[in-house]
Amino acid sequence: MAEKLSAEMISEIQSTIDNLFSLEQSKIDEFCRRLEYIVSFNQLDDSEPVYKYIILTLAQYHGMAHRLDKSLVYIEKAYDLAIRTNDKALELRARNNRAIVQFEMGEMYKAVEDWNVILTETENKGIRISCYQNLSTVYTYIGQHDKAMDYLYRIIHDLQDSSDHNSLGDAYNNLANAYRSLDHPQEALEHYRKALELFTIADNRQRIAMINSNICLAHIDLKDFETAHECALNALALTNK
Repeated sequence: MAEKLSAEMISEIQSTIDNLFSLEQSKIDEFCRRLEYIVSFNQLDDSEPVYKYIILTLAQYHGMAHRLDKSLVYIEKAYDLAIRTNDKALELRARNNRAIVQFEMGEMYKAVEDWNVILTETENKGIRISCYQNLSTVYTYIGQHDKAMDYLYRIIHDLQDSSDHNSLGDAYNNLANAYRSLDHPQEALEHYRKALELFTIADNRQRIAMINSNICLAHIDLKDFETAHECALNALALTNK
């Protein structure tokens, strides 16, 4: 059996994890190989506080490299640890990470199940909004635009009094996209305009250009080609700045 890690080594590992993804890729790879050795050869008790950060880091590392099966292995380790230690925050984090990987693997309904469980178990508005965003993405992806819109309206409700104009603008833009998909260009146009207001307040030129492009498409749907041309020129001018 491999020798257990010293307190000094544990401290060094925690410090590296905190800044890991700012390092060069070769150093990230080397460090994560070391973490995998530690886990594989039980060099660290899972009761050590740093252990959960090691397995979460490995899950993220493999996920970023699109090694989804391997990422899922470490996410399940995190989930099992959370259940054994009654660590609710870790359980919700593992569920969310698992849902993201399941979505990327095409297992949509498993992802939906995890995000719905999180919604029943959290009162944190930020976590709730993140779940709404993810669920709206799933239902948009599978073409169930009515369900996607339900979650987008929930995001708008929760962000209505927020100063996060970009996130609220994104929700209005996505809602407008859903209306276009359902062949309701006039309703889409109304929500694009609301998104444009918010992105203008945020002075987000990239998003303003995007919204002008989307408004152009809505006017084309309405056969208002003159206005569509004007919006297209606005989008192009912003893109070239």
